[in-house]
Amino acid sequence: MRKFAVITRWEDIPLIFDIPVMACLLGRSYDSVKKMCQQSKIPAFKLGNEWRFDKRIIQRWIEAGGENPKEVST
Repeated sequence: MRKFAVITRWEDIPLIFDIPVMACLLGRSYDSVKKMCQQSKIPAFKLGNEWRFDKRIIQRWIEAGGENPKEVST
């Protein structure tokens, strides 16, 4: 698994990104973020076998305090 530098600007994040980037954003481990996806505790979608995140939805979710991912997923 690759390590990412600290992300300091939203502009540095691609529109669609994967678990390692999300783990860096949240300061959590890869496994922790994957478990959050599986439990629907974070707005994510599957692309094949991999979890992916939409930057705009994640930005709104974080700004809303990281609660209730279903409210920000549209």
